[in-house]
Amino acid sequence: SLSKREIAAWALAVVAVVALGLSFFRPQPATTNEAKTYRLSLPIEGESDLRYTHGGLAISPDGSRLAYINQGKLFIRRLDDWDPIEVGETDGVALPFWSPDGAWLAYSIDSELWKVRQDGTQRTLLGAAGTPFSSSSGGAWLADDRLVYRDVADLMAIPATGGVPVPFYSVAADTNIVDFHNPAALPGGQGLVTIVHTNVGINQIAVADLAGVLYKVMEVEDGNLANLCCSSSGQLLYTDRGSIWSVPFSVSERAVTGPPVSVARDATLPGVAEDGTLVYVRNAGRVLRRLVLLDRQGVVREQMGRPDDFWPAFALSPDGTRAAAAIDNGDEDLYLHDLRQGTTRITFTELEHDMTSFSPDGLAVYFSTGTETNYRIGRKVIDSNDPEETIIPAGPMQPHYYAACPAVSRDGNILFYSSVSANRKQDVAWLDLDKGGDPQPFLTSAAAEYGARPSPKDVHVVAYVSDEGDKPEVYLTTWPTPGRRWVVSVGGGFWPRWKGDGSELYFANGADIYVVTVSYDPVEVSPPQLLFSRPDYDDRQPFGWPAPFDVTADGERFLDTVLVVSEEDKPVIAVIPGWGATRDGR
Repeated sequence: SLSKREIAAWALAVVAVVALGLSFFRPQPATTNEAKTYRLSLPIEGESDLRYTHGGLAISPDGSRLAYINQGKLFIRRLDDWDPIEVGETDGVALPFWSPDGAWLAYSIDSELWKVRQDGTQRTLLGAAGTPFSSSSGGAWLADDRLVYRDVADLMAIPATGGVPVPFYSVAADTNIVDFHNPAALPGGQGLVTIVHTNVGINQIAVADLAGVLYKVMEVEDGNLANLCCSSSGQLLYTDRGSIWSVPFSVSERAVTGPPVSVARDATLPGVAEDGTLVYVRNAGRVLRRLVLLDRQGVVREQMGRPDDFWPAFALSPDGTRAAAAIDNGDEDLYLHDLRQGTTRITFTELEHDMTSFSPDGLAVYFSTGTETNYRIGRKVIDSNDPEETIIPAGPMQPHYYAACPAVSRDGNILFYSSVSANRKQDVAWLDLDKGGDPQPFLTSAAAEYGARPSPKDVHVVAYVSDEGDKPEVYLTTWPTPGRRWVVSVGGGFWPRWKGDGSELYFANGADIYVVTVSYDPVEVSPPQLLFSRPDYDDRQPFGWPAPFDVTADGERFLDTVLVVSEEDKPVIAVIPGWGATRDGR
């Protein structure tokens, strides 16, 4: 499923530790009324893995322990103890959340859900989710000993003793719901609170009781909400565009009782214990990254443009000298990042611009743009004052509800793109830019198919991604009529990208970039070979997708991003005792 710029909601926290013990407590300026803030300052080690991911901070219900992720590993720390406990065998961990009694901590690794005792012992595998956990998954441990998490779109439940996941709430039950994000337990595990994305462009906050009945309690027309939690004294907390907000809330009446108030700026991952202790991460609302060109060994060779916060998916011009990408600076437009001339803005509509690609001559860019009820394919000639034009319209009355991921054949005649209809399933369609006419369906199976890229050597050979198996994989097939199919990736694959002569095809699986060789007449594909693992891998992607990349025509340089860390704004964990002791947070 797709929803409006949902990765924007995934505000990141950045914390890495040398000695994970308490190094410094000191008062900070109050964020709400007279609350006294204590800052837990943790020294930063290196620049390669400096961010919490997938909701990487959780305070236990009794306020005695913090669970957090540092450099890909899980730690549990008593607030009255100097040294943390490292939980064993947690490489790639995500999504820690506590049981209502604080005796257990749940977490995920890839598509598996685990639990561990509060002292780091008795690791237990609960089951597999069927799809990798993503930044929007969330987790709620309910009082009836079920663990609820977000799958691809639905809310799923699994027993705390382990077993097979079953639906808790399916989007099929409400045609207005696109998907759920970030479920979190209500106080005592008496239900959950979750973000709901709708197909009319409205973000909602909803609560569900133990029977799975959903109650919508708040709507935000233009927000990017994430990291929900609820205090026992009656506040809903969430992050929106890099700040934490609190809304007074009646758990018993399932109703918001007042307007939102600001809790902390440049902050994320709030959590409130039953004793009112509030924790969150400061200096984490924005993570700067720089576009770079890597060689085939993953070594940075050139930098492009200025540091900023880039949306997926950025694109490289055919000559390899310019990159197009949207920047998270409020206007949501596209910018051109030139190796020689720096960064310039190229669109000016103040609408979303994403999933970018260049025309074969490098003179124009194609992109997804619009609002959630009208997400369409646009085109902009770069060195022109002419406004951008709509190539593929979308919306309730158009052929597609949602159109994205444009890619043009080497001769400039055929535009491939991903389409989403009212049933929320992704297909691949194409349009003849030379002859005009209506869009034509191409890949329309029961699986989700997207990200199509025609071979530069032969437009009749098209790479794409399908989720028909256990994991999304890259395939080749024939166009315009899908015929024989060739499997490209093994164990997962996204973002197929071609070498300029069509002899090599590249794809991403997590941080890793793979290559296969492709021959024609007849089509043959070699086994995938690992080229390199990307430095400073950016995992802020929807649905567990790996970060995008692009490649030069000669296959020698790869467009990616690396972190740019400010030593002046090191992130820290803030601990505020008694913040939620009363209903208004005082």
